[in-house]
Amino acid sequence: MQDDRSVMEKMFDNPPPKMGVPDAKDIARVSLSRIPCSHEDLESHLQKYVDLIKAAGANEARIISARDIPQDPRVILKCYTPKCPAFGACGGCPPHYKVTFQEAKEFLGAYKWAIVYRVDIPKEGLNYLTGPGSLDYYRTKEGRHRLGSFQRYCFHMGHEVERAAFYDGHYFAINAASDPVSLPFVRSLTPARQLKAAFVDSQLFQS
Repeated sequence: MQDDRSVMEKMFDNPPPKMGVPDAKDIARVSLSRIPCSHEDLESHLQKYVDLIKAAGANEARIISARDIPQDPRVILKCYTPKCPAFGACGGCPPHYKVTFQEAKEFLGAYKWAIVYRVDIPKEGLNYLTGPGSLDYYRTKEGRHRLGSFQRYCFHMGHEVERAAFYDGHYFAINAASDPVSLPFVRSLTPARQLKAAFVDSQLFQS
């Protein structure tokens, strides 16, 4: 178990990735895995990914059916009313991200399994992410570094699993962004009162 100080350093003070050509060992290679894999192999792979996410720092992770993930078109309204500060400023948010609700349902329907994982945020770390002064803080050099570090820490776990899944032959595995649709599953992982102190993300698997 990592102490809060160690987690704080990894979560809010990690260096950005180096620019340039990656090392040969980091370049994606063609997988020799059998496609589709057997049910036994898939179970083994999914458990391996859960262990990988936990080893990377997630506090808990679970395998669920992708068909059990609820979807609600009202979530889209939260981008507009009241307008989120990230609206129009983030490539993954409206209006830049133009996938409709029906298209999103179709995409999700193509997957069978998902791994949902939770990363608890130390109480001290919430000072960097929430509160009336957080937007002004993000405009500072230190604030951008803290926010970027947090995003790298959390999303990197999913990226590592997506990479491992690709090498195992699950070419359509994807690291899905954190989203309110995941919250019902988080309630089964942690008391509801702790939801504001946790980051939620998920991995989708087709096989």
